[in-house]
Amino acid sequence: MAIFLILLITTPLLAQNPLLDSTLSISKQLRNEKKFNEAAEVLGHFEKKFPGNLWVEQLYAQTLYWLHDYRQADIIYTRALRYHPDNAEIKYEYALLLFDQKHFDKARQLLEAYTKTVQNNANAEALLGKLYYWKFDYKKAIVHLKNAVELSPKEVESRRLYREVLRIISPQLTLNGNYLWDTQPLHAVGMDIGFQWYKNPFADLQLFTESKYYYQISNPVTVSGFLIGNRFHFDKLKMQIALLGGAYFSTSDNSAKWRGKIALQQKFGKHFWYQLSAKRSLYDNTILSLSQPLMVNQYDVGLNYEKENGWSGKLGVRAQFFPDSNNVNAYYLWFLSKPVKFAGFQLSLGYAFNYMNAKESRFVPKYDLNEIIEKYDSTTTISGIYDSYFTPLNQMSNSLLANLSYGFSKHSVLSLHASVAVYAKTDAPGFYLDKDNEGNTEIVSSTYRVSYHPLDVGASFQTDFSDKLTLNLSYTYLKTYYYNTNRIHVGLKFYF
Repeated sequence: MAIFLILLITTPLLAQNPLLDSTLSISKQLRNEKKFNEAAEVLGHFEKKFPGNLWVEQLYAQTLYWLHDYRQADIIYTRALRYHPDNAEIKYEYALLLFDQKHFDKARQLLEAYTKTVQNNANAEALLGKLYYWKFDYKKAIVHLKNAVELSPKEVESRRLYREVLRIISPQLTLNGNYLWDTQPLHAVGMDIGFQWYKNPFADLQLFTESKYYYQISNPVTVSGFLIGNRFHFDKLKMQIALLGGAYFSTSDNSAKWRGKIALQQKFGKHFWYQLSAKRSLYDNTILSLSQPLMVNQYDVGLNYEKENGWSGKLGVRAQFFPDSNNVNAYYLWFLSKPVKFAGFQLSLGYAFNYMNAKESRFVPKYDLNEIIEKYDSTTTISGIYDSYFTPLNQMSNSLLANLSYGFSKHSVLSLHASVAVYAKTDAPGFYLDKDNEGNTEIVSSTYRVSYHPLDVGASFQTDFSDKLTLNLSYTYLKTYYYNTNRIHVGLKFYF
């Protein structure tokens, strides 16, 4: 009886060998001739009749993959693994299919099992490192990316991602110097120091200190401050939450005022994420805001889209609430095209829309009534100033965007940006003299609809002196309805 069973089992296997050789030979020839449909038909017929043959199932699944029949390829790879659960090649090929189909969790599991037995595949290590990077698991990502770089030192993308992750998990010290001058006129010079250290998903320390000196005003002011907190990474939810708190100190009234920020960011899908934030910070954009430190509560909501080497954009709302029960709201959107690459350059074009409006205007006469009357004639324009913050009224702009970058090397990039308004209007505040009911001269506020030409242009240069040191230089010119601003920035970042 036992001999009969052995004969019964081995007979179809022996009969299968000539058919197997013929099937493999014909299908490989058809594949070489780019006749993938015919090859898949030959392999599928054999696989259906004799399931479980490793060579046939591997070749069949590969062919289906090339034909973009991902569903059937998935079925065959799954069946092959059921028959051959320890086969490393099947695991790797199936992981590549799953990665292409964006089944990242299952692909990661297969690659993890694969790299434990096959330790000389740089592509597998790089892919697994990328998957952990996308999962925000930087500790595991750095292990596999390091392996990939050691196995294939000349692979540019692996080295780039390895450097990026290494910098994320390394303690970072940033030193920035800033210089500002505008047409109010307001001048300021300042310095800030930042320290960040990612230890694990729930210990991502953030520490910032800053000091800025405002001069060429009647009473020069120094404002200093600090901010300390932590960022929490919830990898399974693709979410980050930052909590920070600190204080400002101003020499204008020798007072200290608390500041703080809470921010949430969550990714959904492959290219979208939303942002929510609330912060209390110092408002220092106008001259009068410096004489008496002014704190503002700001709330932001944003929806972002970004595809690597593709389109990007944002839709957002911002609300600022001031201590005098006034508020300023902003609504904006922008998008940039997929970069066009030529001769080392990358060019993206886009569009931006912005609308801002204040509940009440804080534009006031610069001089009192008696001074105005003394100098007044029919051609006089009554000067005004914002007290103590900018309050746009039905301000709207439509702008064309352009971003241009040029890579001098793998580690040095020059970037230019421009936002040029093609149609912008605002309700401009103004004043005129009139008589009240009792015949007394008074100053009357008014608004009139005007066109204006906002502009935002700038350049930045960034270079890596080494894996441990980066230099950043930038200049920005901003033209608004109220004033024009110039900013120069010099920054050094150290990685330990």
